[in-house]
Amino acid sequence: MRVLRPLVLSLLLVLGGGITALSAQNREVSGKVLDANQQPLVGVAVLVDGTTKGVTTSENGTFKIQVPSGEAVLQVTCLGYLPQKVTVPSSRNSITIYLQEDAIMLDATVVIGYGTQKKVNLTGAVATVGSKELENRVTHSLGSMLQGSVAGLNITTSSGKPGSTPAINIRGVNSINSADPLVLIDGVVGDLNRVNPNDVESISVIKDASAAAVYGARAAFGVILVTTKNGSAQDGKATVRYSGRFGWEEATTSTDYENRGYWSVYTVNKFWQADSGTNYVKYNDHDMQQLLARVNDRTEHPDRPWVVEEIRNGRKQWVYYGNYDWWDMLFQQRRPVQQHNISLSGGTKDIKYLVSGAYDRQEGIQRAHPDVYNKYNLRAKLDFRINRWATLSNNTSFFSSNYKSLGDGSVDNTIAYSARHALANFPMKNPDGSWLYSTPYLDYKIANGRHILLNEGTHRNVDRSNDFSNTTRLVITPFKTLSITGDFTYRLYQNRNTSRSSAMNYREYPDGPLLAYDTGAGMNQLDEVVQTRNYYSANVYANYDMRTRHVCGVLDVVLHWEDGSDEFYIYKLDEEERMVVLSKMEDYCVQRTGQTLGALCKMYLEPPDHPAMEIRMR
Repeated sequence: MRVLRPLVLSLLLVLGGGITALSAQNREVSGKVLDANQQPLVGVAVLVDGTTKGVTTSENGTFKIQVPSGEAVLQVTCLGYLPQKVTVPSSRNSITIYLQEDAIMLDATVVIGYGTQKKVNLTGAVATVGSKELENRVTHSLGSMLQGSVAGLNITTSSGKPGSTPAINIRGVNSINSADPLVLIDGVVGDLNRVNPNDVESISVIKDASAAAVYGARAAFGVILVTTKNGSAQDGKATVRYSGRFGWEEATTSTDYENRGYWSVYTVNKFWQADSGTNYVKYNDHDMQQLLARVNDRTEHPDRPWVVEEIRNGRKQWVYYGNYDWWDMLFQQRRPVQQHNISLSGGTKDIKYLVSGAYDRQEGIQRAHPDVYNKYNLRAKLDFRINRWATLSNNTSFFSSNYKSLGDGSVDNTIAYSARHALANFPMKNPDGSWLYSTPYLDYKIANGRHILLNEGTHRNVDRSNDFSNTTRLVITPFKTLSITGDFTYRLYQNRNTSRSSAMNYREYPDGPLLAYDTGAGMNQLDEVVQTRNYYSANVYANYDMRTRHVCGVLDVVLHWEDGSDEFYIYKLDEEERMVVLSKMEDYCVQRTGQTLGALCKMYLEPPDHPAMEIRMR
């Protein structure tokens, strides 16, 4: 040892990189992995750097691993701890490694019910989702984006209707009543699916009963805290961001239903006969033979018409022998969608602003007159620093949506009823252009008349929702550890549903009059339901933060013993301690060697063969 005897100062500037084995001979290295409190760590992965050869530590933290002869490098990793690469000289076969907790992960800020807190200090079940985890998920609502991102958060989608939102519960349903979690958006009660996903900075999900300590019984089913983005200080410069998407959506379930008249009638009659002893469709053997003759006709053949006019029971009647695909006649497979997002942000150190807007358009499955859902989002945030101890902020958001469709008050009922009594042999219209609703061969009404209202366009439904919210907040910080917050929120949200229905005309016999379906779904009426709610909220609270030691540096000390074993010690340093250590090391180097710390590092890039100690500053 040429310098600093018996203490050898070996500052390792290059700690990474793989080491290639120069010999085919292996040797066994054993050791122990402990934490900073001298406690063994179980399940730590120990690998030979640059290879896939590795082992895990046992219950007492020990391990044994085969490494190439000569100097070897071990890569040590464990969840919640900083990974390390440890050099094992050829003369040593036993080492003790001390792992340091991942200060970055543990110091991450988590939004909780009463402010923010570091993960290392959390005692409740809180999960966080950042904006980076959401930005690449393509969906129409924030609730759907959370699917699969938080353990214990159940997202259930029960409808594919444009604008529909999933049901959310935390850790299952444990009540016969509503089990929906409490949703707070920037501290205000709101609807998760009315938030523009591009506005989200982070989401915290409080899953245990500790949420009730802050929010009371309303939070018994958990709390979801949404924090939206703020403006940033950019020396007065503005940043504009835009993103857009165009595409198509398709059903995930098969819609390849029976579209051959013969098999449609035969199958239903078979089951109906077994249940009630009669035929569902009152066709005779001749009619079934006519259906069978056309079973492979994709389109109507001139020699085999799909609607035949005959005289039966002394009256002209239409007999239906077609192969119609009712699903394709009423609904479309692909629906176009588009999304647009734009934001403007910027400011200075005293004033920060953010303005964002979003538009989402979805088209539904109705073919003749497509149902369309439009959604609009606007948000404006302003943060104004009054002086060094007071900050004023304002957060305004607006949500608006409208869904236009055809049906008898509900598009879900329309789809369900349109599938009833609509066998593949029946068309939607008769040869004279009149609607088919009633026939003497069926005791029920064809498709319950839903095909008429879907094509005539007279049964119009419009569902509108508006949600306006404004929060003004004043934060006073007389001391660094104390902040007093007061805010006032006003929220107005309104739902307006309008439904218009009218009579539907149809013909049953070729020589019969035009009849009207004017009851039930065919009743001539106008319904309108309006729900308006006003929400007022005022809060005043204080936060006191106990200042904790901030780890910004790590000092590694490695002791090499004569028996070939090594011991690793890791010391966490705050900023002040780190500067003191660096200063002392600099002074020591100059006094003992006449050279600076940087000069010694250049002279001794490679550690000595048998150093008594290594000191590493990270």
